[in-house]
Amino acid sequence: MPDPSLTPQARADQVRAFQAELAALDAEGVATLAADQRAAVETHHRELLTRLAREQGADTSESLQQLSIGLRLATLIGGLALTAAVVFFVFQFWGTLPTAGQLALGVAAPLVPLLLAEFAVRRERTVYLGHLFAVVASAGFLLNLVLLQRTLNLPDSPHFVLAFGFFALVLAYRFGNRIILAAGLLAAMYWVASSLYSLTGGWYLDFPRLPETILVPGLLVLLLPSILPHERQPGFSEAYRVVGLLVVGLVVAVLSVDGSLTLLPFGQRGGEIAYTLAGFTLAIGALVVGVRREWRHTTTAGTALTILMMMVKAVDWWWTLMPAWLFFLVLGALALASIAGLKRLRDLAVGSA
Repeated sequence: MPDPSLTPQARADQVRAFQAELAALDAEGVATLAADQRAAVETHHRELLTRLAREQGADTSESLQQLSIGLRLATLIGGLALTAAVVFFVFQFWGTLPTAGQLALGVAAPLVPLLLAEFAVRRERTVYLGHLFAVVASAGFLLNLVLLQRTLNLPDSPHFVLAFGFFALVLAYRFGNRIILAAGLLAAMYWVASSLYSLTGGWYLDFPRLPETILVPGLLVLLLPSILPHERQPGFSEAYRVVGLLVVGLVVAVLSVDGSLTLLPFGQRGGEIAYTLAGFTLAIGALVVGVRREWRHTTTAGTALTILMMMVKAVDWWWTLMPAWLFFLVLGALALASIAGLKRLRDLAVGSA
């Protein structure tokens, strides 16, 4: 009985891995199936893979995987191109339209691609067209907010970004698009950070002057998958963790070199030391947890943050104290040390498997 939590693609990958391993065992003489058993297994797998490819859009061969990569790339490029077309079209005719026409065009910018996305996802099993039009719809909604603000002369407010974030998150969950999900999460984090900063009496757009306001939503996004796992969209948990890690990691890296921006009661130097320790702990912790739990994207993000912290602190500590050749020699030595550490971590993971 297959695991019901497996996605169609994961199920197809499982079958292909089993076929390859069975062929290897047969070639090595370790295990050989009887002719009738082999025929039954091959027939079952052939029918299963055909069904997964036709009905679920799974990639059941190497060539199909390569084609899917091309389709994803074409979807991204097409979405960006159509978004640019919508933006330029609207701005070209915007000034010639009456107010009613401007409002109608602004509403149509997200609504038309949204309807096309819904139609495509119902008709197309691989949902590439649905994703393309969903990207255009999210960009059209953002454009709509900007145009309505200008047309109605509305005051600046972070709530416009919140409206876009909510719309993007709804689209992401409807169409399973992680790019739109990341955009929605970033918009929501922007709104929380700017709103927190405005509570201090400052202008909300100046919230980067107090980077710790960004840590609050960043940590929430990072930890949310552990509280509310995405069983129907398992890839979304990884997206949450990666977005949260990158946002929190960037903020911590900034504070580790400029302690004057922190609210911690340790003074500038004490704040820099505290965030340096926090940055390396976060980066290495994400790397270790990602390896142990087999969270590939979390491991990648943890590695990137580790390298970022090493680079940032190397510049902070040694750039003004060393000649350029010695500085880059030290960076090379740190790279070798990182390789050794990652190799050791890999060996430990292999030993515990």
